[in-house]
Amino acid sequence: MMSKLPEKPFDNILEAYDDLLRRGGITADPQQRVVAEKFAALQEQMTAAESGGFSLKKMLSRFQKQKKSKTAVRQGIYLYGGVGRGKSFLMDMFFETVPLKEKTRLHFHDFMLKTHEALHGRRRGTVKMRYVKEDILADYAAELAAEYRLLCFDELFVRDIADAMILGRLFTALFDRGVAVVFTSNFAPEDLYKNGLQRELFLPFIAALNNRLEIVHLEEGRDYRLDRAFRTGTWFAPLLPEMHEKMREVFHMLTEGRESRPVVLKLKGREMTVKEAAGTAAWLSFAELCEQPRGAADYLALCDRFDTLLLSGVPQLTDKTRNETRRFMTLVDTLYERGVRLAVSAETEIAELYNGKENAFEFQRTQSRLMEMQSEEYWQKQAG
Repeated sequence: MMSKLPEKPFDNILEAYDDLLRRGGITADPQQRVVAEKFAALQEQMTAAESGGFSLKKMLSRFQKQKKSKTAVRQGIYLYGGVGRGKSFLMDMFFETVPLKEKTRLHFHDFMLKTHEALHGRRRGTVKMRYVKEDILADYAAELAAEYRLLCFDELFVRDIADAMILGRLFTALFDRGVAVVFTSNFAPEDLYKNGLQRELFLPFIAALNNRLEIVHLEEGRDYRLDRAFRTGTWFAPLLPEMHEKMREVFHMLTEGRESRPVVLKLKGREMTVKEAAGTAAWLSFAELCEQPRGAADYLALCDRFDTLLLSGVPQLTDKTRNETRRFMTLVDTLYERGVRLAVSAETEIAELYNGKENAFEFQRTQSRLMEMQSEEYWQKQAG
């Protein structure tokens, strides 16, 4: 599989993008090209600010001078759009080609974990996060600004009230210190933390995004991530080591190489841990989902959080595994009705997956749905 990385170092994202296009590493996409041009303009702006010994605070100075103008200088880019459109790929190419040493690229979730740890170390007593003092946030922002001139965050998503309470103040402080910021997200700024608790306290962050960053929408188009994964396969049988490696390859393609991490889903009175998750894809085993006492509520929680599920280790089902069979049928129904994509490693092909009598009639529908869920039409339809 051809790498998405340029063969040689470039100091301009457009040169790197065109090089990949020439080598066949990516497919021509006019909308991606427009976004690359936006990043190139930001690179040029940052390079100009750095020339002659000036720091990125020159960007801030220009912003402040033009604050009342509709053409105010922006301090970064907020890139949003559907999954699989290449947002992370474009941001990473920008990050690699921008000629700065004082830069870092983080998954937004990891950044917020580090932020809460840092703020906790600065707080006294057990004051709730909503009462974090301005000077604590300012000190933390100053510390970040002293170390980094560019911050790139992948997958901005806000669901925690503790995050929502501080984002506006934290990033305004970073912007005020001349830090350039890039975000990728599946959501437009106005759709972040929608219907969240005390959302009015989150609105200053949305205002800061709109005022300080260029908002760029990577419009809907073909999901190349799904194309690559689908060509590799979506049903792998029998259960051999090489089939597990195929599943690993599909997961890598779907997540665009992001590092997986555990995700805890909160249910009524309990929790379910997804051990491997990245972006909107999750990888679980048959044992985790069907050999434990789970039901539709568990599977719905998965569907609410992820749009693609990899399920490994599915055995041939018989009358001796009636409970596991029932749970598997419920799982498939839930995924199908919610439009979640499914890749499976199993002991047999779909036609031989059930070898029993008790659920033979009901399992025909499960098999029919599994067949449809392996089709390219189903995978691409759910992307749209």
